Amino acid sequence: MTPVGVCHWIGDHLKESFLKNYPIEVIYNGINTEVFNPDSDVSSLRSELQLTDEKIILGAANVWNSRKGLANFKGLDDFIEISGKLPPKVKIVLIGPTKEQQKDFPSNIIGVDRTNNLEYLASFYRMADVFVNPTYVDNFPTTNIEALSSGTPAVVYRTGGCPEAVDANTVIAPHCDDEILGCGGIMAKNVAAGNNVYVAIVTNGHMGAPELFKKEGTIKVRAEAVEAHKFLAVDNMAAGNIAAPIDPETGVVTGPGVYSDIGIGGPTPRSIAKRIKEVYPDCKIIGIDANKKALGFYIKGLVDKHYVVPRASDSTYWDVINKIVADDKIDMAFIQPEFEVIKWGELFEQSGKFPCPVLLPPLELARMLMNKALMSDVLDGTEYIPKTVKISPKEPKYDEINSKVGYPCWIRATVGSGGLGSLKLNSQKDLEAWLLIHRDINEFTVSEFLTGRHLANQMLYIDGECIKNAGLHCAEYVMADIAPSKVTGNTSFGRLINEEKLLKFCEECIDKISKLTGIKPHGVLSFDLKEDTEGNLKVTEINIRHMAYTGIMASAGFDLINDTILYLTGYSEIMISQTEASETKNSSQSLMESKIWLSSPHMGGNELKFINEAFESNWVAPLGPNVDNFEKDLQSFTKVKHAAALSSGTAAIHLGLILLDVQPGDYVICQSMTFSASANPISYVGAIPVFVDSESDTWNMCPDSLEKAIKELIADNKKPKAIIPVHLYGMPAKMDEIVAIAKKYEIDIIEDAAEALGSTYNGEPCGSFVVLFITATLFSCTSPEEKWVKDYKQVKCDSVKLSEKIEDEIKKDLKDTLSAKETLEKDLKQLTAPEEKKLAGFNDALKKSDTDFDKKIDEAKAELKKAKGKEDEKAANKKIETLQFQKSEAGKDIGQKIFVTKNEMNKKAAVKSIKEEIKSKEKFIKEKTEDRRGKYKGEIKRLQNKLLELQKDKPKKLEEEAFKKQVEAIDKAPCN
Repeated sequence: MTPVGVCHWIGDHLKESFLKNYPIEVIYNGINTEVFNPDSDVSSLRSELQLTDEKIILGAANVWNSRKGLANFKGLDDFIEISGKLPPKVKIVLIGPTKEQQKDFPSNIIGVDRTNNLEYLASFYRMADVFVNPTYVDNFPTTNIEALSSGTPAVVYRTGGCPEAVDANTVIAPHCDDEILGCGGIMAKNVAAGNNVYVAIVTNGHMGAPELFKKEGTIKVRAEAVEAHKFLAVDNMAAGNIAAPIDPETGVVTGPGVYSDIGIGGPTPRSIAKRIKEVYPDCKIIGIDANKKALGFYIKGLVDKHYVVPRASDSTYWDVINKIVADDKIDMAFIQPEFEVIKWGELFEQSGKFPCPVLLPPLELARMLMNKALMSDVLDGTEYIPKTVKISPKEPKYDEINSKVGYPCWIRATVGSGGLGSLKLNSQKDLEAWLLIHRDINEFTVSEFLTGRHLANQMLYIDGECIKNAGLHCAEYVMADIAPSKVTGNTSFGRLINEEKLLKFCEECIDKISKLTGIKPHGVLSFDLKEDTEGNLKVTEINIRHMAYTGIMASAGFDLINDTILYLTGYSEIMISQTEASETKNSSQSLMESKIWLSSPHMGGNELKFINEAFESNWVAPLGPNVDNFEKDLQSFTKVKHAAALSSGTAAIHLGLILLDVQPGDYVICQSMTFSASANPISYVGAIPVFVDSESDTWNMCPDSLEKAIKELIADNKKPKAIIPVHLYGMPAKMDEIVAIAKKYEIDIIEDAAEALGSTYNGEPCGSFVVLFITATLFSCTSPEEKWVKDYKQVKCDSVKLSEKIEDEIKKDLKDTLSAKETLEKDLKQLTAPEEKKLAGFNDALKKSDTDFDKKIDEAKAELKKAKGKEDEKAANKKIETLQFQKSEAGKDIGQKIFVTKNEMNKKAAVKSIKEEIKSKEKFIKEKTEDRRGKYKGEIKRLQNKLLELQKDKPKKLEEEAFKKQVEAIDKAPCN
C-alpha cells in the first residue's frame, strides 16, 4: 500500500501517523502529472471518435444530473446551448453522460459514458483544445486541474470555489455582446502581453465559445500549472466571489483579487427566505444578487422574482436598488452581505433614510464588528476575547505569535465573517504556507486556539435594549477537510441551550462595547464563541447580521426573522394577501385558518387572573402557592408519591437521566416515532440514543423490538442505562410488556407521559409506571470517592474485557497466518545466525569505540577549562577536534563493516525470499487487525471518553493513601 497525500502538509502528517511505515508519496491535488501530461500522442483517440481536424471542447463529470435543487447543476443545459453557436469544425465531447442522455444530444456533441482508466481519461484532456466547466456551485474541481496538467486551458464560471485560482496568471473575461472581446480575444491579448494563461474565469455565464478557437487564442498551458496551483486545490473558502482588476482596454490582469460577499446565493438569505415563506405563505420575496448564476435564483419556490444587481461599490447600485423598491413596492429588506450592510449604513448617515424599512446596526458599530482588528482593539485587555496578534503576509510577526499566542493557534481574515482565510495552525511552517495561499488578504488576526465547546448566540437589540437572546451549542465547526487540519466558519446547528452563563456573557460584552464606544446597539447581532480548557467563554467573532442557522433556530422557537418583520411593520403595512383584492388579511392569520393544529394552546379563561394575583401578592419568585397547589393536584390525580413542576417535559426527562446517573457514552433506548424532545435530553447528558421501532396497535414502542435491541446491545458490551417509552397522542404504550422486559434485564424506565395526562393503562394513570433499580444507590450515603472508585473499576474492567475479546477474535481469525509467520521467522533466524553474530560483535565494538573516545574528549574538555593562556586553549581545542574526527572515522570504519555484512546477508536468495514472505504476512495481519479493531471502534471510543471524564472529575480525597491503594490495585487487576 502507498498512501498518497495531495500536498506536502498532508504528506508530513502521514509520515507522523500510523501509516508512517508505508512508503508515503505526495501527488499535488492528487493529480499525477506523469499521467496527465501534454506530450503524448492522441491520434488513435481521434480515430476512435471519428474526428479529423475539428477543434474540441471537452466537458467531464461523474454524473450530469440535478443536485442541490439545481436541474442544471453541472451545466449540461449550457453545453446544449453552446452547441447551437459553434461553427461546423468545432465539436463538443462530454465524458460521463448516460446512454439515455446521449439520445437527446445534437450531432455536434459526442457522448462518452465512461473512461476505464486514468491514462484513457488523460488522453481526452490532451486531445481537447479547451476544457469547459460550467459548474454552478462546485468548489474548484479536480477536473480543472487535470485539464491544466494536460496542457489544456480551462474555462469556468466565476462561481463556487473556482475564483480561488485568481492570480496574476488568470484571465477574467468580462461579459459583453461583442464576441471579439469574449474569452478567445482576452486570452489572446494576455498571451501577447507575455502572460501564461492558466484559467479563464468567465463572468455572468458568458462563454464566448466561438472566439476560443481563433488561432492566436488556442493556448496550450505548461504542465507546471499543477505545481503553481498546488495549494489552491486543497483550499476551500466560504467567501463568495473574488474579482481581480483587469485593464478594460487590454483585458490583462493588473492586480490581485479582492473578496466580496454575495446575495441570495448564500445559505443565510436562503434560510431567511424559506422561513418567511413558512410563516407568511402569501408574501412575495424578491431575491437580488450580483451573480447571475446565484444558487438562490434556481431553487424552486424560494423567490418569486429575482434581479441581478451591481455590487454595492458600483456607482449605479443605488439607482438599481431604488428602482426595484419602487417598481415592486418593497415593504422591507433583509441585507446580509456585510459590505452591503456598511453601504446601507453610509447612505442612512448621508441622507437620513433607507430606500425601504430595514433593521441594521449603527454604522460605526457595524464597521467595528466587521473588522476583527477594531473589535480586538476595543476589547483589548478585557476577559471577552482570546489573546490575539494582528499580522499580514508582508509582516507575519512570527516571534510575537510564538511569545504571545503559541501553537496551535487560530488564524482568520481580519475583515469579514465566516471561514475566510481560517485555519488551525500547528506550526510556523503551516502559517508560512497559509500566508502564501492567501497572500491577497491584507490582514489576519491570529488568536490562541481554544479547545472547549463551540457556542453561538443571537441577539435582537432595539435602541440599546436587548429584546431577545438565545444561545446554541454547535454540533459542528467544520467547513471543509483540508490540510493540515480543518477550515472553520460555517457552523452546523447543534441544539438551542438556555445557558444563563452564555446569555449573560454576550449581553455584558455588548454592554462593554457600548460603554467604551458610546454606541447604542441596534439590530441583530450574532456571536461566535469558544470555551477555553477551564470553560471560560471567549468571543471569536460578532456578526452584524443573521446567520445561516437562523431559519433552524426560528423553527425551534427563536424566530428573529419574524421578530424583524414584526418590528419593521411599524413603518408600513406588509404581508397583504394577493389572492383577494377586496380583503386585507394578515397572512399569518390565513396560515392559522388553513391548517388543523395538532396541539394548539388552550386557555381556560382564568390565566390572566392568576398572573395578576401572583404579581399583587408578590409570589413571583422563586415559587408560590399556585405551583405548590398544582404539584399537589398533579400528585393526587396521577396517584404518585411525589410531583415536581418543571419548565417542560424535556426538562423532566433531562432531570430523570441525571438522577439515574446516565453518563456520556452510556446508551439509552427511545422509540423512533415521538417528538424530538423525548430524545434530545439523551444527547444533553452526552449519552447515545438507541431508537426502537413502534408497533401498529398503539403507535408506541414495540416490546419485541425493545427486547431484540437490548439483547444486541448487551452482546456488544453496551448494556442500556435507561428506557424511555412515550405515550404518544395520549395513547398508552404496552407498559406490561415493557416493564417486564425492563425488570428482566434490570434497566431503569423513564416514562414520557407529556401527552398522556388523564390517560390510564389497566386503570392506572400514565406516568406511574417508573421502574428504578438503583434507587438505593441514588439516595444512599455513598461518598463521592467510593462512587468514583466503583465507576473507575467498572470502566477499566470493561476495557480489559473488550481488549481480550478483540485479541481472541484476532488470534482466531489469524491462527494459520500467525503460525506460518512464526515458522518463517525461526527459519530466518537460523539462516542468518552467522551474520547476526558478526553484527553483534561489530555493534559491541562500535559502542566500546564511542565510549572510549567520549571519555578522552571529556578529559580534553577538562584540560580546556584549565588552560591558562591562548596557546594552551588552542592546543586543547585542537586536541578535541582531533579526537572528534578520530571518533567519527572509527565509527565509519565499523559502520562500513556492518553495512557490508548486512548487505551480504540480505543478498542471499533464501533470506530475501523469507523476508518478503514475512512482510506479506505482516501486511495481511495488520489489515485484518485493523478491520477487527474497526468493528469495535465506537465501543473503544466510548470507554476512552468515560475514562477521560472520570479523570477530569476525580475527587481530591482520592490522593489519600487508602484510595490510592484501591486505584493501584484496580490498575493491576481491574476485574478482580
